[in-house]
Amino acid sequence: MLNSRCLIVLSFFMATSTLAQAQSMLGVRFPKVNVSITLDSIVYKQPNNIEVNVAIINLQKFKQKLLFSGKAWGLCGIVTDKQGKSVTELQCHAVLESQIYTETMLKKMHAYRYLKPDSSMTHHYHLSNILVLNFHNNQLPPGDYTLSVSYFGNESNKVSFSIN
Repeated sequence: MLNSRCLIVLSFFMATSTLAQAQSMLGVRFPKVNVSITLDSIVYKQPNNIEVNVAIINLQKFKQKLLFSGKAWGLCGIVTDKQGKSVTELQCHAVLESQIYTETMLKKMHAYRYLKPDSSMTHHYHLSNILVLNFHNNQLPPGDYTLSVSYFGNESNKVSFSIN
């Protein structure tokens, strides 16, 4: 049985369609949830102040154990410009983390949350804690953009915003 550290690494490096195949082959199950994102604004003057509100909704008929706390566990994202071209250098910022967490460490950190059916949890993340942009200082230049995220392969809605 794989521990959550392996699951996190697998989720970062596999595309969504491959993720389901990997789950099947490895005998593990990632949570099946609805992911919804909003932004605090649609127009930003400072490109380094983009806060992303991530809501996880349990649409299953049973309680799910989720790795969802203040850290961006299992979250990946992509930002595209108005032509639909990705401006994302690295979709999962967490892969840059030098710390590898064991199951025991995650439990001690209270990283897991239990989500009842038809319930939701929301956390706020700075965009730079979810992904890395391919611009100097990880800041977007003026323009129009679209953001979407995924949580262990569960895709979110898309939100649009502008940098002035």
